[in-house]
Amino acid sequence: MYLVIDTATKDLGVVLVDETEVAGQFHWRTKQNHSAELVPAILHLLAKANLELHDLKGFVVSLGPGGFSGLRVGMTTAKGFAVSTGAPLAAVDTLDASAFPLVGLGAPVCSLLPVGRGEVAAAVYRMNGGEVEKEIEDHVTTVEAIASSVSEPTIFCGPMTQEIEEELSNRLDSRALIPQVVSRASRAVWMGEIGIRKIAKGETDDPVTLQPLYLRRPSISKSTRPPGG
Repeated sequence: MYLVIDTATKDLGVVLVDETEVAGQFHWRTKQNHSAELVPAILHLLAKANLELHDLKGFVVSLGPGGFSGLRVGMTTAKGFAVSTGAPLAAVDTLDASAFPLVGLGAPVCSLLPVGRGEVAAAVYRMNGGEVEKEIEDHVTTVEAIASSVSEPTIFCGPMTQEIEEELSNRLDSRALIPQVVSRASRAVWMGEIGIRKIAKGETDDPVTLQPLYLRRPSISKSTRPPGG
Protein backbone atom coordinates (compact mmCIF):
# COMPACT_ATOMS: atom_id res chain seq x y z
CA MET A 1 0.00 0.00 0.00
CA TYR A 2 0.95 3.64 -0.60
CA LEU A 3 0.05 6.48 1.73
CA VAL A 4 -1.34 9.63 0.08
CA ILE A 5 -1.25 12.92 1.99
CA ASP A 6 -3.29 15.81 0.58
CA THR A 7 -2.99 19.03 2.58
CA ALA A 8 -3.19 21.60 -0.22
CA THR A 9 -6.45 23.11 1.03
CA LYS A 10 -8.66 23.11 4.14
CA ASP A 11 -10.18 19.87 2.82
CA LEU A 12 -7.56 17.37 4.00
CA GLY A 13 -7.28 13.79 2.87
CA VAL A 14 -5.17 10.76 3.75
CA VAL A 15 -5.62 7.62 1.67
CA LEU A 16 -4.20 4.11 1.58
CA VAL A 17 -4.16 2.89 -2.01
CA ASP A 18 -2.34 0.54 -4.34
CA GLU A 19 -2.51 -0.19 -8.07
CA THR A 20 -5.93 -1.87 -7.84
CA GLU A 21 -7.87 -0.62 -4.82
CA VAL A 22 -8.41 2.01 -2.15
CA ALA A 23 -7.89 0.24 1.17
CA GLY A 24 -8.89 3.16 3.37
CA GLN A 25 -9.40 6.89 3.33
CA PHE A 26 -10.08 9.70 5.76
CA HIS A 27 -11.24 13.17 4.70
CA TRP A 28 -12.11 16.17 6.83
CA ARG A 29 -12.15 19.96 6.83
CA THR A 30 -9.69 21.70 9.10
CA LYS A 31 -9.62 25.21 10.55
CA GLN A 32 -5.93 25.79 9.86
CA ASN A 33 -4.92 23.00 12.26
CA HIS A 34 -3.01 20.93 9.73
CA SER A 35 -0.04 20.34 12.04
CA ALA A 36 -2.15 19.15 14.98
CA GLU A 37 -4.55 16.99 12.99
CA LEU A 38 -2.54 15.34 10.22
CA VAL A 39 -0.35 12.78 11.99
CA PRO A 40 -3.12 11.52 14.33
CA ALA A 41 -5.33 11.01 11.26
CA ILE A 42 -2.58 9.05 9.51
CA LEU A 43 -1.95 6.86 12.56
CA HIS A 44 -5.68 6.21 12.86
CA LEU A 45 -5.90 5.19 9.20
CA LEU A 46 -2.90 2.87 9.49
CA ALA A 47 -4.28 1.28 12.65
CA LYS A 48 -7.62 0.61 10.97
CA ALA A 49 -5.77 -1.14 8.14
CA ASN A 50 -3.49 -3.01 10.56
CA LEU A 51 -0.42 -1.47 8.95
CA GLU A 52 2.77 0.20 10.14
CA LEU A 53 4.71 2.91 8.31
CA HIS A 54 7.42 0.41 7.37
CA ASP A 55 4.80 -1.76 5.63
CA LEU A 56 4.14 0.94 3.05
CA LYS A 57 5.62 0.81 -0.45
CA GLY A 58 5.81 4.56 -0.87
CA PHE A 59 4.37 8.00 -0.17
CA VAL A 60 2.47 10.50 -2.32
CA VAL A 61 2.06 14.11 -1.23
CA SER A 62 0.55 17.39 -2.47
CA LEU A 63 3.13 19.44 -4.35
CA GLY A 64 0.92 22.53 -4.61
CA PRO A 65 -0.35 25.03 -5.45
CA GLY A 66 -2.33 25.46 -2.26
CA GLY A 67 -2.22 26.94 1.20
CA PHE A 68 1.24 27.76 2.49
CA SER A 69 0.97 26.20 5.95
CA GLY A 70 -0.95 23.15 4.73
CA LEU A 71 1.54 22.34 1.99
CA ARG A 72 4.47 22.81 4.36
CA VAL A 73 2.99 20.49 7.00
CA GLY A 74 2.02 17.79 4.52
CA MET A 75 5.33 17.82 2.71
CA THR A 76 7.39 17.88 5.90
CA THR A 77 5.45 14.87 7.19
CA ALA A 78 5.78 12.90 3.95
CA LYS A 79 9.47 13.70 3.62
CA GLY A 80 10.08 12.55 7.19
CA PHE A 81 8.27 9.27 6.52
CA ALA A 82 10.23 8.69 3.31
CA VAL A 83 13.57 9.33 4.99
CA SER A 84 12.79 7.15 8.02
CA THR A 85 11.47 4.19 5.98
CA GLY A 86 13.59 4.48 2.83
CA ALA A 87 10.42 4.17 0.71
CA PRO A 88 10.05 6.30 -2.46
CA LEU A 89 8.26 9.64 -2.46
CA ALA A 90 6.29 11.30 -5.26
CA ALA A 91 4.84 14.81 -5.16
CA VAL A 92 1.75 15.49 -7.28
CA ASP A 93 0.53 18.84 -8.57
CA THR A 94 -2.82 19.76 -6.96
CA LEU A 95 -4.28 21.06 -10.23
CA ASP A 96 -3.19 17.89 -12.07
CA ALA A 97 -5.01 15.72 -9.52
CA SER A 98 -8.27 17.66 -9.83
CA ALA A 99 -8.17 17.48 -13.63
CA PHE A 100 -7.07 13.84 -13.89
CA PRO A 101 -10.49 12.09 -14.02
CA LEU A 102 -11.94 14.63 -16.47
CA VAL A 103 -9.31 14.93 -19.18
CA GLY A 104 -10.41 12.93 -22.20
CA LEU A 105 -14.14 13.66 -21.94
CA GLY A 106 -14.10 15.60 -25.21
CA ALA A 107 -13.41 19.12 -23.94
CA PRO A 108 -10.42 20.99 -22.53
CA VAL A 109 -10.21 20.98 -18.73
CA CYS A 110 -9.40 24.07 -16.67
CA SER A 111 -8.39 23.20 -13.11
CA LEU A 112 -8.82 26.00 -10.58
CA LEU A 113 -7.90 26.63 -6.96
CA PRO A 114 -8.65 29.87 -5.06
CA VAL A 115 -5.49 31.50 -3.69
CA GLY A 116 -6.95 34.63 -2.09
CA ARG A 117 -7.14 38.31 -3.06
CA GLY A 118 -9.77 37.41 -5.66
CA GLU A 119 -7.27 35.30 -7.60
CA VAL A 120 -7.04 31.63 -8.56
CA ALA A 121 -4.30 29.21 -9.52
CA ALA A 122 -5.14 27.66 -12.87
CA ALA A 123 -3.91 25.22 -15.49
CA VAL A 124 -5.48 23.90 -18.71
CA TYR A 125 -5.34 20.35 -20.05
CA ARG A 126 -6.51 18.53 -23.17
CA MET A 127 -5.95 15.22 -24.92
CA ASN A 128 -3.49 15.25 -27.79
CA GLY A 129 -2.86 12.04 -29.70
CA GLY A 130 -4.13 9.92 -26.84
CA GLU A 131 -1.85 11.65 -24.32
CA VAL A 132 -2.71 14.26 -21.70
CA GLU A 133 -1.15 17.59 -22.63
CA LYS A 134 -0.82 20.43 -20.15
CA GLU A 135 -1.64 23.22 -22.53
CA ILE A 136 -1.25 26.04 -20.00
CA GLU A 137 1.05 25.57 -17.00
CA ASP A 138 0.15 26.50 -13.41
CA HIS A 139 -0.21 30.25 -12.99
CA VAL A 140 -2.06 32.80 -10.87
CA THR A 141 -4.84 34.72 -12.60
CA THR A 142 -8.45 35.87 -12.17
CA VAL A 143 -11.74 34.28 -13.15
CA GLU A 144 -12.43 37.30 -15.36
CA ALA A 145 -9.17 36.75 -17.26
CA ILE A 146 -9.89 33.05 -17.67
CA ALA A 147 -13.40 33.69 -18.94
CA SER A 148 -12.15 36.22 -21.48
CA SER A 149 -9.80 33.59 -22.96
CA VAL A 150 -12.33 30.75 -23.29
CA SER A 151 -13.72 30.33 -26.82
CA GLU A 152 -15.05 26.75 -26.64
CA PRO A 153 -16.94 24.57 -24.14
CA THR A 154 -14.52 23.91 -21.26
CA ILE A 155 -14.74 21.69 -18.19
CA PHE A 156 -13.95 23.56 -14.98
CA CYS A 157 -12.91 21.64 -11.87
CA GLY A 158 -11.17 21.97 -8.53
CA PRO A 159 -12.20 23.30 -5.10
CA MET A 160 -14.08 26.30 -6.49
CA THR A 161 -16.32 28.47 -4.36
CA GLN A 162 -19.95 28.97 -5.29
CA GLU A 163 -19.09 32.56 -6.27
CA ILE A 164 -16.48 31.33 -8.76
CA GLU A 165 -18.90 28.81 -10.26
CA GLU A 166 -21.57 31.49 -10.63
CA GLU A 167 -19.14 33.95 -12.22
CA LEU A 168 -18.00 31.35 -14.74
CA SER A 169 -21.59 30.43 -15.58
CA ASN A 170 -22.62 34.07 -15.93
CA ARG A 171 -19.66 35.02 -18.10
CA LEU A 172 -19.50 31.89 -20.25
CA ASP A 173 -23.06 30.51 -20.23
CA SER A 174 -23.06 27.12 -22.03
CA ARG A 175 -19.28 27.21 -22.54
CA ALA A 176 -18.78 26.61 -18.79
CA LEU A 177 -19.12 22.90 -18.04
CA ILE A 178 -19.00 22.39 -14.28
CA PRO A 179 -19.53 18.73 -13.26
CA GLN A 180 -21.13 18.23 -9.88
CA VAL A 181 -20.40 14.51 -9.56
CA VAL A 182 -16.66 14.78 -8.84
CA SER A 183 -16.23 14.93 -5.07
CA ARG A 184 -13.57 17.24 -3.69
CA ALA A 185 -12.61 14.39 -1.36
CA SER A 186 -11.68 12.23 -4.35
CA ARG A 187 -8.69 14.48 -5.17
CA ALA A 188 -6.44 12.49 -2.83
CA VAL A 189 -7.45 9.25 -4.57
CA TRP A 190 -6.51 10.68 -7.97
CA MET A 191 -3.28 11.98 -6.44
CA GLY A 192 -2.53 8.42 -5.44
CA GLU A 193 -3.07 7.08 -8.94
CA ILE A 194 -0.82 9.72 -10.46
CA GLY A 195 1.82 9.26 -7.75
CA ILE A 196 1.92 5.47 -8.08
CA ARG A 197 2.42 5.82 -11.83
CA LYS A 198 5.28 8.26 -11.23
CA ILE A 199 6.95 5.92 -8.76
CA ALA A 200 6.55 2.96 -11.13
CA LYS A 201 8.35 4.97 -13.85
CA GLY A 202 11.13 5.96 -11.45
CA GLU A 203 9.98 9.59 -11.35
CA THR A 204 10.48 9.98 -7.62
CA ASP A 205 11.35 13.08 -5.61
CA ASP A 206 14.30 13.57 -3.30
CA PRO A 207 12.93 14.09 0.23
CA VAL A 208 15.95 16.22 1.08
CA THR A 209 15.51 18.80 -1.69
CA LEU A 210 11.77 18.65 -2.49
CA GLN A 211 9.96 21.95 -1.92
CA PRO A 212 6.27 22.93 -2.25
CA LEU A 213 4.99 24.74 -5.34
CA TYR A 214 3.57 27.96 -3.94
CA LEU A 215 3.35 30.06 -7.17
CA ARG A 216 3.71 33.25 -5.12
CA ARG A 217 5.11 34.40 -1.80
CA PRO A 218 2.82 34.29 1.26
CA SER A 219 1.28 37.47 2.61
CA ILE A 220 3.10 38.72 5.71
CA SER A 221 1.27 41.16 7.91
CA LYS A 222 3.13 44.40 8.54
CA SER A 223 4.28 44.65 12.12
CA THR A 224 2.54 47.23 14.29
CA ARG A 225 5.42 47.26 16.76
CA PRO A 226 7.55 50.41 16.80
CA PRO A 227 11.12 50.11 15.51
CA GLY A 228 13.31 48.56 18.14
CA GLY A 229 10.24 47.56 20.18
